[in-house]
Amino acid sequence: MNFDYITKIYESRYFWWHLTLADLRAKYQRTFFGVLWSVFQPLAMTLLFAFVLMNIFKQPVGETILFIYSGMITWDLIVFTSISGSYCFLNAAPYIKQFPHPLAIYPLRSCLVGIINFTIASVPFMIWSLYLNPSHILPSVVSLPIALILFLLLLWPIGLFCGFLTTIFRDFSQLITIILQALWFISPVFFLPSIFINAGIGFFVTYNPIYYILQLIRDPFLEGVFPSPLVMGMVCGCILCLWLIAWVMIQRIEKRLILYL
Repeated sequence: MNFDYITKIYESRYFWWHLTLADLRAKYQRTFFGVLWSVFQPLAMTLLFAFVLMNIFKQPVGETILFIYSGMITWDLIVFTSISGSYCFLNAAPYIKQFPHPLAIYPLRSCLVGIINFTIASVPFMIWSLYLNPSHILPSVVSLPIALILFLLLLWPIGLFCGFLTTIFRDFSQLITIILQALWFISPVFFLPSIFINAGIGFFVTYNPIYYILQLIRDPFLEGVFPSPLVMGMVCGCILCLWLIAWVMIQRIEKRLILYL
């Protein structure tokens, strides 16, 4: 992404930030609890999965509640950004037809909404985790802002990629749901990595980018350590690959995307 393109994104910052706030207001408009639904929804799902694991799979869940909750809020962020990013250009068609802003601002808008929801949802997780393990405060406080920046850099090109494909091939919006469901089942979102390893399918952990994304939050808050060089390297490698793909798509598709709106 060249400097001129980045400059144009910065110059339109008031526009895409206004759109982000408008999306947040619309998302919780006329709801009684408002943004607290960002907490209630993953918390309810966490309790449901904990109940299933305890009563059906006979697994102890006392020490894995935080593990499940951290997986739920991170997974919700990934799903929200991917699906809302798929429709980012279609929903913004009136703006795209009237204003020559860089198209990358529209998936950024979706990504920022997801990041804000994630931050709100992570508050009880952080309080609960640090209450149980006060010694984890240093790596947790230092790692969280870094994790949020990496989430933004990772999910922004994913939203861009999904937006381009959905605008050109409308069936992709249905396909991405299937892809996300498949990733859900082969990723340690609420199942412990040891379950995959003991079942002889540890490669679903070792070679799964979702695992390393989750460790950005789980390592500092649950283990009290900074994310390992392997975790940081895998996440940064994914970011680099995704942005290379995104930049190629911007160069080849952006100017003619309006023909598909």
